[in-house]
Amino acid sequence: MWNPTTRRQYSRNQPRYETDLTDSEWKVLSPLFPQPARRGRKPVWSVLEIVNAIFYVFRL
Repeated sequence: MWNPTTRRQYSRNQPRYETDLTDSEWKVLSPLFPQPARRGRKPVWSVLEIVNAIFYVFRL
């Protein structure tokens, strides 16, 4: 059951993994990626989530 204690426990204010980008790091990298196309299907995952997944897989 969701209560104030469990909401604090499971909140995602901090990165989920140590390889996740911070907001300031993402602000530097985000202009390097192309904007999503206006036409076609909407992306399932954001570019940020994809970059975080790549960093997670290639961590040493």
